[in-house]
Amino acid sequence: MAKGGGLADITVGDALEYVTVVRESGRTRSGGGSTLFYSWLRQLGHLPADAPMSLRLLCRVTGQLTCEQLVDRHGVANAPIRGLLIDYLEERRHRLDYSTLDNLARLVLVLAATSVQTVFPQDSTDRLTWWTNRRAHRSRRRSTS
Repeated sequence: MAKGGGLADITVGDALEYVTVVRESGRTRSGGGSTLFYSWLRQLGHLPADAPMSLRLLCRVTGQLTCEQLVDRHGVANAPIRGLLIDYLEERRHRLDYSTLDNLARLVLVLAATSVQTVFPQDSTDRLTWWTNRRAHRSRRRSTS
């Protein structure tokens, strides 16, 4: 990854982009160390005074997660159920602030995993059908109230 320019031209965004590319390529060492260069740049005064102290935290916290990422952090193995949960969160996302959406994702994923797997421990097709029908029934019941 080459951008051109001198040492003084490196920005926090450049450093974050570099670390992301290196991690996605799988070339990081298991012991870490991929953000040490950032600390050196900061100590040398090449980064602004308000730059984050470390890229480590900045790399972990990248802002709001997408609905897909909210579901994936819980490791839903069944693809149809995963898709259904993502669709549900996408549907609700426009009417909720991010904090509420995040909490809803946690709650729905725990409840969905528990209730669906309890009712249908083996058959994933029955799980999906049951969950979809249950959700549709509840939506109809709310709209008629």
